Amino acid sequence: AAFFLAAAAAEPGACVTAEHMNLNPTRTGLLDVLAAMGADVVVTNAREEAGEPVGDVTVTGPERLRAFDVPAEWAPRLIDEVPAWVIAASAAEGRSSVTGAAELRVKESDRVVALARNLSACGIETEERPDGLVVTGGRLRGARIEAHLDHRIVMAFAALGARTDDPMSFDDVSSVATSYPSFFATLGALGASVEDLA
Repeated sequence: AAFFLAAAAAEPGACVTAEHMNLNPTRTGLLDVLAAMGADVVVTNAREEAGEPVGDVTVTGPERLRAFDVPAEWAPRLIDEVPAWVIAASAAEGRSSVTGAAELRVKESDRVVALARNLSACGIETEERPDGLVVTGGRLRGARIEAHLDHRIVMAFAALGARTDDPMSFDDVSSVATSYPSFFATLGALGASVEDLA
């Protein structure tokens, strides 16, 4: 859900609801970051299922997101959502950063490298840090994305592609099947134009 919620935050007036979302506080860091950047984040129907807190989360995009430096102590709560965070950071006014996230270097890919290089290809100014990334919001353009066989890189840039006038294309999207086989169908249902050129 993170990619769609971040995409909603990045688009003024856009609104996405993720139903039955896990709200374990160890995994909700992205929601706190989106709220700190100015997005409207609302949780309804909060309840417990199988011993875990869940609820329906609605994110609405403001007129313009504010830049925000994610505190290092928050990083463990959104380490897997940093690729979704770049969707919001690229749309924010100013420089946003995440630190304390060296673990990104040893995921399915070196996500710091993959995010920085692909954002640069999309016209977004980035700076790699040993334990994170700095992203300056700006005008986004479509590009040929190197997926590095990483599902989260594909999903992040596919969601970013919904905001570009020109298309976002990928060298390989097969990795998405590992975590979200219907991702592109969902993206299309939310209004993005998705085309398989294989």
